[in-house]
Amino acid sequence: MFQQARPKIRGGKTRGGKTRGGKIRGGKIVEPRAIAALASPVRQEILDTVEALGGTATIAELAAQLGRPADGLYYHVTVL
Repeated sequence: MFQQARPKIRGGKTRGGKTRGGKIRGGKIVEPRAIAALASPVRQEILDTVEALGGTATIAELAAQLGRPADGLYYHVTVL
């Protein structure tokens, strides 16, 4: 199995190691909705591509890089 690079985690931590959104604790994603959002292979591909592009990308840039139509990516980006 391959090892996936960890995305950078932004946001100030509060007591107990929780971020402001409460979805990441101790560097782990624990919120069920966040886990479900990341379960899609397309969304994983989007996240990997955004990371490879330096952390930000437009839908058009993602579509060009992934070889997918832009209108099919809007839903997935909204879920993320």
